[in-house]
Amino acid sequence: MIKRVYKKINEKAEEKFPIAYKSLFKNRIFIKYILVGFIAAIVDLGSLYVFVEYIFYHRYLIATASAFIFAFVFGATLQKFWTFQDKNTSGMGFQIFIYTILAVVNLFLNLFLVFFFVEALDVWYLLAQLIAMAILANMNFVLYSRFVFKSSMMIPGSVLLSAGIFPPDIGGPATHAFRFLKSFKEKGIKTGVIAYSDVKSDLIIDDGFEIERVSRKLPFGIRHFVYLIKLFAASLRYEIIYAQDISAAGLPAAFIARLVGRRFMVRVGGDLLWERLAEKGKIKISVINFYNLEKYKKYFLYHVGQTVLMSAEKIIVPTDLLANIYKNYYGISKDNIVVLPNPIPSACEAGLQDRPAKIGKNILFAGRFVKYKNLERLIIAFANIYTEISPAKLILIGDGPEKRELVRLIKRLNIRNQVIFKAKVPHDELMREIKECSVCVAPALTEFNPNFILECLSCARPVIITKENGLSIKLPERFTWNAIDIKDIENKLIDIINSGIVAEEEILDVIQKNKNTTWNDIINEHLNIFKK
Repeated sequence: MIKRVYKKINEKAEEKFPIAYKSLFKNRIFIKYILVGFIAAIVDLGSLYVFVEYIFYHRYLIATASAFIFAFVFGATLQKFWTFQDKNTSGMGFQIFIYTILAVVNLFLNLFLVFFFVEALDVWYLLAQLIAMAILANMNFVLYSRFVFKSSMMIPGSVLLSAGIFPPDIGGPATHAFRFLKSFKEKGIKTGVIAYSDVKSDLIIDDGFEIERVSRKLPFGIRHFVYLIKLFAASLRYEIIYAQDISAAGLPAAFIARLVGRRFMVRVGGDLLWERLAEKGKIKISVINFYNLEKYKKYFLYHVGQTVLMSAEKIIVPTDLLANIYKNYYGISKDNIVVLPNPIPSACEAGLQDRPAKIGKNILFAGRFVKYKNLERLIIAFANIYTEISPAKLILIGDGPEKRELVRLIKRLNIRNQVIFKAKVPHDELMREIKECSVCVAPALTEFNPNFILECLSCARPVIITKENGLSIKLPERFTWNAIDIKDIENKLIDIINSGIVAEEEILDVIQKNKNTTWNDIINEHLNIFKK
């Protein structure tokens, strides 16, 4: 009877308040825990009052201990059978042992806190008990999740993706995070995502998936705290936390995994320390030259990254370039590093023969406008050779802190009509731009395994990339350039654009001769890693 009424109430609540119900249902364990804690608090305070006033006659420490034990047993029983839905009685001996340990630890902590607040701070004994209960309640939830009910809450084999960016954000990490989510679910693996986002939700992307977004509009620090709390609440249901970077997502993921006792893995697509320093203009050299200078250990961010990497069971990277950096400079064991090259997408394969005619001689870049992307040299090189490749357009898709400086540079060079800025575009629109361009460029000082270039190759478009790269396909010399040599950039652009169909055929031949890893291969490799 009670179950039928409870089920009916749930169905009505979901029908009338779907959004609120979904949010409450996701966090039902924590809500139940708070509710049980509230009930136990009433029992604790009520029994404390009775013990102090009528049984122990104002000997408040003895009364506090008695009330605490009574409320603890009452609350622990409710937590086991109702909050955490742990109906298994075979392991009760161990749980009773843990309860006893927790009871003893909590008892002494409770006594100490009440004694401190009453004697040292002259706080009313009931208020002192309230403060002590609030402190111990949060500590106990972590301990219950970590040691007592770990297996009863967790779904074996499940994966929680901790992401810094996620669609509709553009970029390789966002694309890969969504592909992991979709592919893992198709393989029957329970998968969820916690991600920072500029949107509250996306009806198309979020449909059918468990995605929690944390608004980037929240103040610095507050959004990170909210992310940490959401990650903690979600982690109780998953066996593996799989971070998609080592900073905004990786650091809290490593902490929560250690706190709750979950397996922790991280995927790194680039080098955080070098990228941050290069973005701020503090260094203007490639990643290999940077680490060869042996001054990297003085940076706090290096130690943050090392801590996260050392915490990971497995570190997944797309290129040997990154694997060698983490092995040689971060002290990571090679056994903990797995190289899984980014696959060339298949998005354009079906439409190669029907590709529309190119509009002019478009040079295309898509990515963030930051210093290490080396866009300043690209623009100068383009201006220097414009008369030789006219009528050409340089199309820059994306956004970033360097956009204002780039616009000023273009005005000084008097090529405002030849350079086109486009904001972040949906993926299908980006693919159209790729199909219509003459050459895609990646001019950064170091390129690891850029997803943009891989997508260009999937459309058999000629590409030019910096020589220091970790691309999964080895390109002929004519398709690479010295990123700090403007003259080399100029020569390569002239060569590829004027080659026309010859360059296209050469790129297509390179793709066909290289055995390319497929996305299905990547997913299967992940499944093997998860099973170990």
